[in-house]
Amino acid sequence: MGIDWNGAFVRRQELHAAWLDEQAFAEDARAVKALARQMGRDTASALDELAARGLASALEVLAMQDAAAEL
Repeated sequence: MGIDWNGAFVRRQELHAAWLDEQAFAEDARAVKALARQMGRDTASALDELAARGLASALEVLAMQDAAAEL
């Protein structure tokens, strides 16, 4: 029985990529939350949209909230 070094390397790369994705999501969440607070808007709906559809959609929610508040 030997060690499959290539398989271990691939698995480590997959774990590292997943960790990087988590870090990027956490950074996006912090930015969206800070922006929503600065604008005086609801953070929950923007964060929900970030989790469901991504950063662009979360920013769109904040823009719509801002436009509705100006009316």
